[in-house]
Amino acid sequence: MDAGLALENSAAPLVVPISMIPEQSNSSQPVMLSALVSQGIFIKPLSADTQVLSGVLCKSYRKLGETTLLPSDQSLNFSRSHDSLAVVITWTPDKKTKSTMQFQIYDLDNHLLASSPPAKIDLQSRATTYSAAKFSLSSFKPGIYRMDLLLGDLPQWRGFFRVQE
Repeated sequence: MDAGLALENSAAPLVVPISMIPEQSNSSQPVMLSALVSQGIFIKPLSADTQVLSGVLCKSYRKLGETTLLPSDQSLNFSRSHDSLAVVITWTPDKKTKSTMQFQIYDLDNHLLASSPPAKIDLQSRATTYSAAKFSLSSFKPGIYRMDLLLGDLPQWRGFFRVQE
C-alpha cells in the first residue's frame, strides 16, 4: 500500500491547516500566568519536600494500638449511597514540623467541594505518625474527584477517586 494513500484515508488528520487557526484570540488582553494561578485555574504542585510516606483512600479505617491507623476496604471507587470516603496518611518526616494539616476535595474543574477543618500537627523527625479523615459522599454527583492533603498551604499528597451511584 502506498504511504501517501494511507495518510489520506486516515480517520484523524495529522495536521491542522493554518487557515483554520484564528488570527486573533477571543480576549482583548493577554492574561498573565500569575492571574490564572490566583483565579485557581492551575492545580498547586505537590511540595518537593514532602513529609508523607503514603496515603490510602479507603472505605474505613481502624485504630491499632495507641497511634497506628490501618485502612480497610482500600478502593478508588465509591458509591455515594453506600460508602463513606476515608483517607489514611502515613507521615515519615525528615525534620521537626509544627503546622496545620487539612484534607480538601475538588472536582475536575478544580472547584473546592469539601474540606476537613484545619488541624494542628506536630511532626517529629524520623517518627512515623498517622492522620485520617472521613467524608460523606451523599451530596457528590457521580464523577471523578481529587483529594489533596495540605501541610500549611503546601500540598503534600494527592489522590484521585470515582464516585458512582
